[in-house]
Amino acid sequence: MADQPKKDEAATSSAVAGAGGGGPDRGVPENERLNAILLGIIEREVGRGEPRRVEDWNTLREMAVTHGAGMELVTTFEGVIDRCNREMIGRFGGHGVDLTRLRESVVMLIRVSLAKKLGLDGSTTRES
Repeated sequence: MADQPKKDEAATSSAVAGAGGGGPDRGVPENERLNAILLGIIEREVGRGEPRRVEDWNTLREMAVTHGAGMELVTTFEGVIDRCNREMIGRFGGHGVDLTRLRESVVMLIRVSLAKKLGLDGSTTRES
């Protein structure tokens, strides 16, 4: 069980590479590619406080073009990420609190929620 997060991170990295690299990975369903891009952004920007990677956001925008409200959702997602970081830093960072555990907790909550929204929570693993 302790190996599970490492497997999730490896799967996320692999799918992100397929989604943002040399074109779509035909072996990875669209919702899993989207999940990987979103989680990659969340883990870097919220989980580790790293600066925004333009190529990830460009890939996300490219994927959103095919969906009706996709661009609006990307803009909303971007605002949520920015607001989340500002809140953590503003409320806790200035008081000498180590944000590492808070960031990890926020990422875990988002991962669970996102997996459920995209149907990747383990209950829908088979495809025909």
